[in-house]
Amino acid sequence: MTREALPIASAETKPDDAPAAPKVSFAVYHYEGCPYCDLVRTATKELGVEVEWRDIEQEPQHRSQLVAARGRATVPVLRITREGAPDEWMPESGDIVRFFEKQNGTPSRGRSHDGWVRIASWALLFAGGMAPEPARTGLWTLACTVAAVRSTGMAIRTGAPRHWAIAGVFALGAVSILSSGLGIADLPWWWAAFGVAAVVLASALMRGRKRSEPRPRET
Repeated sequence: MTREALPIASAETKPDDAPAAPKVSFAVYHYEGCPYCDLVRTATKELGVEVEWRDIEQEPQHRSQLVAARGRATVPVLRITREGAPDEWMPESGDIVRFFEKQNGTPSRGRSHDGWVRIASWALLFAGGMAPEPARTGLWTLACTVAAVRSTGMAIRTGAPRHWAIAGVFALGAVSILSSGLGIADLPWWWAAFGVAAVVLASALMRGRKRSEPRPRET
């Protein structure tokens, strides 16, 4: 009595018409100078996610799309387009970053470290305010240095000029505090800080005024 040979599973026996995964594309609605949009941009660069950036201030049609879909023009908003399915709209920078991290399987460096760096700089400032000299000078110098490094990293990742300006102010502050504590020179770095703050505030007010202006309706 002979046994029939059972078919051996191989690559040749697999069906060639297996359904392909649906295509997915991502678009982020934003405007230049939005800090929460910068967080999303930083995460997408670090995670290597391919995203189309749609500026709602420079391209009115994108603003119209956003308002039509969500009823308001608050950004950032991620638009997820899947082949054969309705589009999904995801607001909130934190949710968007977490979505991309889940897709990639790893947290972005900016998200994992930025919070701790910020806490460290504030802790150093507080400790310096409670400490006597010369420890105060050392702690405040270190706090400004940490803040300058953080802002420089943000500037490199996002390319935003205001982050370069903020980094420069903190760097000047570190040098000024250290030189003053050592009795070398007293640099008026606070004037630079006030100047940068005024420029950032003025640009934010101008953007807010621009966004509040009525837009022509599409016909």
